[in-house]
Amino acid sequence: MSESDVHEWVSDLPFKMQAVLLSALRGCDGVRKEDPSKALVRKYRALILKPAAGSTPRSFMHDNVTQSDVELFLSDIDHYPLHWYIHFMHAAEIVGWYKPDD
Repeated sequence: MSESDVHEWVSDLPFKMQAVLLSALRGCDGVRKEDPSKALVRKYRALILKPAAGSTPRSFMHDNVTQSDVELFLSDIDHYPLHWYIHFMHAAEIVGWYKPDD
């Protein structure tokens, strides 16, 4: 079997769910560099993608999101385009239901 860029639990999902997960990897366009959504998207990428061998992917993905990051995102949710938000919301739902608890 060939190596995959996604974690094994993602590969085990039906193709339509995988497509939803992959469509949400891109962050929201047009938001400022320090936007609260960026921390959540980087965490999301770490849940879906494997890091490249020998890399330190801090700017693209990471595992640490604080409660404060989530609260900031939710307090400012009205400025995000609905199209991006729906992609991210559907992907988060799949992660919530299908990602193993490790």
